[in-house]
Amino acid sequence: MKLNLAQNRALRNLTNSNEKKALVVLPSGAGKTILSAYFTKGVKGRVLYLVHRNEIVEQAIKEFKLVHNIPDNLIGRYNKHSKQKDRKFVFATIQTLSREKNLKKFDRKHFEIIISDEHHHSCAETYDKVLKYFQPRKLLGLTATPYRLDGKNVMENVNNNIAYEMDIPEGINRGLLVPFKYIGLWDNVDYSSIRYNGISYTQKDLDKKLLIDKRDNQIIKEFKEKLKDRKTIGFCCSIKHITRCVKKFNEAGITAEAISYETSPEDRNRIIELFKQGRYQILFTRDIFNEGVDFPEVDGLLFLRPTISKTIFLQQLGRGLRISKGKKDVIVLDFIGNYVNAYMVRDWLKEIVSKGIGRASKPTFKYAPKSTITFDSKVIDLFEEQLKNQEGITKQVLIEDYLRVRQLLGRVPVDRDITKYSKYGLGTYVNYFGGWTKFKALMNDFTFYDKKKIIENYKFLKKTLKRPPFTQDWVKYFGYNGLNARTRLFGSYMDFIKSMGDEKEYKENVRKRISIGGHPLKKKTEKYKVVASQRERTDGGQFV
Repeated sequence: MKLNLAQNRALRNLTNSNEKKALVVLPSGAGKTILSAYFTKGVKGRVLYLVHRNEIVEQAIKEFKLVHNIPDNLIGRYNKHSKQKDRKFVFATIQTLSREKNLKKFDRKHFEIIISDEHHHSCAETYDKVLKYFQPRKLLGLTATPYRLDGKNVMENVNNNIAYEMDIPEGINRGLLVPFKYIGLWDNVDYSSIRYNGISYTQKDLDKKLLIDKRDNQIIKEFKEKLKDRKTIGFCCSIKHITRCVKKFNEAGITAEAISYETSPEDRNRIIELFKQGRYQILFTRDIFNEGVDFPEVDGLLFLRPTISKTIFLQQLGRGLRISKGKKDVIVLDFIGNYVNAYMVRDWLKEIVSKGIGRASKPTFKYAPKSTITFDSKVIDLFEEQLKNQEGITKQVLIEDYLRVRQLLGRVPVDRDITKYSKYGLGTYVNYFGGWTKFKALMNDFTFYDKKKIIENYKFLKKTLKRPPFTQDWVKYFGYNGLNARTRLFGSYMDFIKSMGDEKEYKENVRKRISIGGHPLKKKTEKYKVVASQRERTDGGQFV
C-alpha cells in the first residue's frame, strides 16, 4: 500500500524522533490508522491499539491486516467479550482495559508500543489511568481534533509533542480529502426555552422542541432539493429522534435506517453492509459515526442537532470528506437555530477555509478551491445578533457579574444559578474560560465539593429510591455537578459506592436493571417522581 503525503511526512518525523511520546494530528480521512500500522512495522514486542468505542476495533484490525499481512492468531481483542491479552497486536476498548481487575493482569511493560486512537478522549479518567499504568517504549496519540469543549489539555500526556499536523484545508488542497459544500439553513426552533447546563441541552427538552412535523417536513424538503440521491449520514439528538427520522423519511419515499448504541452488533453490521450496498440512502445516528468509522462513499451530511462543540462539528464534517471513486464533493445541510453559541459555527468554518466570513449582498461565500459555504440570510442575522450581544464582554466583566450573583444569593453560585441570575448565561462563561469547572477553579469556589454534604445527599437518594442510586439519579436530582463532585473527592463512582458499604447491593440492582432493560424499581405506568423539592434545600436546586 502506498502512503499519501501526510502519512509519509508523519512517519518520517516519528521515525527520526527520539521522543518517547508524540501526537499526530490529521483530518478524518487522511489515514491515521494506516499510519499507525506502518509505525509499528518491524516492532518485536507487543502493540496495544486503544479505542473508546468497540465499533472502531474491527475497522482498525482490518487496516492493520492490510499493512502487516498478519494471521488471525496474532490479533487479540480485549473487550467485554474477549480477553486476548498476549497476542502480538491487541486492540482494546478503554472501558474494559481501565478496570482495575483487568489492568493489574498486565505487566507495566507488557506493550512495546501503545497507539491511542482519537486521543482527544485521553483527558478522561479511564485513559489517564491506563496511560499512567503502562510503560511502553513509544506512545503515539492520533486525533483529528486536538481540543475539547471543557478546555482540558490533550497534549499533556504526550509531553506536548506534536510530531506532525495537517488540517482540513491543506488536506483538501492536496487532494487527500474532497471539497465540501456547506449550507447553513435557518431552523425555526427557539432554544431559549430549552434547558442548558453549560455543556449540552437537556435531551428531553430537545425531543419536545425538535421532534415536530413542521421541522420534519422542512428537513425532507431541503433533502430532496439539495441532496437528491446522495448517500447520506444524518446526525440526530437522541434515540427517539433517529427513530422518528427513519419513519418520516421512509414515508417520504427515501430509504432510511438507524444505528445507535442500542443496536446489537449483529444488526449493526447487517445495516452498515446494506447501507454500503445502496439498500438505504440515508443512515441516521447519534454519536456512533462521529469517529473511526469509514464510509468513503458518503457524499451527503445532515446536521439535525445543535452542534455546540467544535470537536463534534469537525468530526461530523469529516465523515463526508473521505475520497472515493467517482466522488467529487460532499454537501452538508446544517439546520441552525438560536442555540447558545451558534455564531461559533462561522468561526469554526473560518479556520477551515482560506478567507473570513462576513455579510454580503448575497449570503454565499467562496473560499478554498471548489469548496463553498452558504448561509440563509436569517442565519447571518442570528450570528450578528449573537455577536452584538457579546460586545463589551470581557473575563473581568464575567467575574464581576459572578460576584454579584454570589452576593445576591449569599452563597457560592452553582451552574443553574448562573443560568437563572447572570446577565450573560452559563454558555458565555464556558466559552470565555474554557469550561465552568475551570472558571470555578479560577475563583477558588469549590466549597460546594464537601464530602459531608455528598454523603448526606447520597443517604437522601438511597432513602428516596429504596436502593443505592445510579449515576443518572444524581444528575436527575442534583444536576450535572452532582457527578463531578463525587469523582473529584472519591475517585470513580464504584469507589464511592464501596466507601458507603453498598457495593453488593448496588451490583445486584445493576444486574436487575440490565435484565429488564431499565430501572429495576421503575414501573412503566408510573412517572419518575422527583421528591427532592420536598426537603429543605440551600443549594439552589443543584448538587452541593
